[in-house]
Amino acid sequence: MNRAVFLDRDGVLNAPVVRDGRPYPPQTLEEFQLYPEAAEACALLRKQGFRLVEVPGYTL
Repeated sequence: MNRAVFLDRDGVLNAPVVRDGRPYPPQTLEEFQLYPEAAEACALLRKQGFRLVEVPGYTL
């Protein structure tokens, strides 16, 4: 059996960009900030046999 973890990008793997008190996805590479723990956490999940699926967010 395949096991998977679905990870939201903004706010889980990377820091959201806050404008006017509301979170938004980064629009440029300069705004993108991966959480320091994200890579290690993903590596640990993969080591445990999980497939990782990144689910992109959307902006209304």
